[in-house]
Order: sequence, then structure tokens, then C-alpha cells
Amino acid sequence: MASALFGFEGRIGRGGWWFAQLVMFIIAALLIGAALMLHDPARSAENNNDFAMLAIGAICIIALVIVNICSTVKRFHDRGKSGWWYWINFVPLIGGPWILIECGMLPGEDGDNDYGAPPGAARRMSALADEVAGMNSASNQKFDKIDDNYLANYAQKLAADQVQAPRANAAPSFGQAAGKPVFGKR
Repeated sequence: MASALFGFEGRIGRGGWWFAQLVMFIIAALLIGAALMLHDPARSAENNNDFAMLAIGAICIIALVIVNICSTVKRFHDRGKSGWWYWINFVPLIGGPWILIECGMLPGEDGDNDYGAPPGAARRMSALADEVAGMNSASNQKFDKIDDNYLANYAQKLAADQVQAPRANAAPSFGQAAGKPVFGKR
């Protein structure tokens, strides 16, 4: 979980990026609301815990900024771009809308790219492996029987066709004399 929130490797989709932005907004709003509710300017200087509140708030805000940077870098990876594109965020008037459009609205690359497999690919591969393993379980031996019956019938039909094939070549068919070519309609 920590590598998903604080790591720069891999890719996330639009939904994951929007979810990270929403969670960060809610946490920041709660922190600001709690700070405003707990701050009492009428308190005496001895009971004032503003420094501790400020330190905790700063640590939380730094963590939120790191999560924002990591999620945006991973979103750029999903788009097939370097994470260094995050720094466009600091270009006045262009950066914010650019990040919003690039990360929040445009689709990622299909298939693998330089930054790894698409988001959720490992889960889909695991589900496919489980499904294939389930097809070979003891409870699904009926499929093996169907395959065996099909192959047995096919082999019998093939053998019967091979037995009748030489007879058809040996005896002339209707309208065909032995050893003479047939002209006209066929």
C-alpha cells in the first residue's frame, strides 16, 4: 500500500488519479477544519498548543503533497510520458489546466509501455490463470470426456473414409470406363 501511495514506479489510470485527488482534498479540508475548530485565540499562552498543531498539520500536508506528486507521475507514466512532466504544474496559467486535462481526462496507453503493464493487468492475468486452472479441476472432468468422445468419433470417421477411399479409386464410377478418359460434362 505504501508503494502505491508513495512510489514513483508503475502506472495508474484516470480513476485512480481522480480517487487520489479526492482523498487528498477531503483530508486537507478535514485538517483545515480541525485546525480552525481547535484554535482558540482566547487561550492563555501556557495552554497554547499551536506549535504542536502546526507541526502535525505540516507533516500531513507534506505527506499529501508527496501523494499528489506520486499519483501524478504514475498517471503521466500511464500516458507514456516521463514523470518529469509533473513540473509543468508550476508554469503559471498553463500548468494547472494542463495537468487536469492530461491526467484527469485523457486515456492512458493501451498495452505495455516503458513504465510497465496497464493498471489492473496483473489482477486480470491472475483471474485468467485461476479460470484456466479451474477448467482442469476434478469437477470439470466432463469437458475431458467430451474432448475424448469427439476425438474418438473423429478417428473412426477418418478411418472409415480411408478404407472407402481406395475402393472408390479402384472401381469406375457411373459413366466412366475403366482406363479411358471421360470427356464432356462432369
